[in-house]
Amino acid sequence: MIKKYINRKLEKRVEKLSEKYPIITILGPRQSGKTTMLRQMYPDYHYVTLESPDTRLMVQNDPRGFLLQYKNKPIIIDEFQRFPELTSYLQEYADSVYEMGQIFLTGSQQFNISEKISQSLAGRTGILKLLPLSLQEIINVYPILTLEEMMIKGSYPAIYDRDMTHLEWYPSYVETYLERDIRQLVNVGNLDKFLLFLGLLAGRTGQLLNMNNVSIEAGITQPTAKQWLSILLTSQLTFILQPLHKNINKRMIKTPKLYFTDTGLLCHLLRIRSLSDLQVHPLRSSIFENFIVSEFYKYKFYNQQSDYNMLYYRDTAGREVDLIIEQASDIKLFEIKYTHTLRHDFYKHMKYVQNNIPIKSADVIYAGHQRFPDVLNWSDMTDIQSWLEN
Repeated sequence: MIKKYINRKLEKRVEKLSEKYPIITILGPRQSGKTTMLRQMYPDYHYVTLESPDTRLMVQNDPRGFLLQYKNKPIIIDEFQRFPELTSYLQEYADSVYEMGQIFLTGSQQFNISEKISQSLAGRTGILKLLPLSLQEIINVYPILTLEEMMIKGSYPAIYDRDMTHLEWYPSYVETYLERDIRQLVNVGNLDKFLLFLGLLAGRTGQLLNMNNVSIEAGITQPTAKQWLSILLTSQLTFILQPLHKNINKRMIKTPKLYFTDTGLLCHLLRIRSLSDLQVHPLRSSIFENFIVSEFYKYKFYNQQSDYNMLYYRDTAGREVDLIIEQASDIKLFEIKYTHTLRHDFYKHMKYVQNNIPIKSADVIYAGHQRFPDVLNWSDMTDIQSWLEN
């Protein structure tokens, strides 16, 4: 039961698109809040979930008859990926509907339905992505959480609006959703190997992604490792940063870096269960970096005007810039440090890049609370827009 609904930043974009398209498709990881948001925004819409075997069978047997039941009636069709073939019939329906925003589709497994949508509903649906909660969304409701609590607790809505702990949520999430979905999507003979693979990726967050090493440690082939990674990427559980493409020197690293969309899931996979576990964990700095980078990633999808590339820089001499935001002709550099103490040498790698290409700004993001010129603290993630635009 929902105890306290957290308003989502994506709501404004949903409202705008519902004025321009007869069908709105909202994709994202399982339990990111897609259905809750839509039912909160549109309580008078009919709600149908294809997760129900009886409903799914009815839709499969007579898709046109199913849609005719809701002719000119607004409807939310949940778990749409369970029968993606419905898109062909929705095409006919959309062409006969003169009102916008009549059908909302939600889907958790984008790798199942993206192709169907692009083939059948091009020009008929607006597509949005809803990721787990951003820091700004959480802080508006729970302003007393510390940085470390945020990193461990994570950002899935159910943890907050159902008043659950991370210890209650993540084991069930992994078992009930990830394992079930993986079994539906790919023939995993040994699910333990997939979970080992997932844990190995968690141990490489914020690091260069060498899939050959991961496949060897997981005891699987490289093609299998790439297939599993593709599933995690397209389902938005993980994402990657590509290196800066400008040729500063010939020794630039060209391997992508991996991050998790939610640090709560990341901590769970790393067996971090408490604040004391986090304080002594060797990857605590990488988890903080993941936390900051994921906020930029969420902001990119939640705000209509935020069209930017997220990159990083590293070369064979060990020079590295954790995050680069490339927006039109502007380039902003960010060094991310899990520390409460600022040092001048935090800027040296950004200065190297600055000496080779024109940049707009170079800032350090750290775990403290004070604000200085060219310094942002972790809580500034609640107002990314104001200083991205400066």
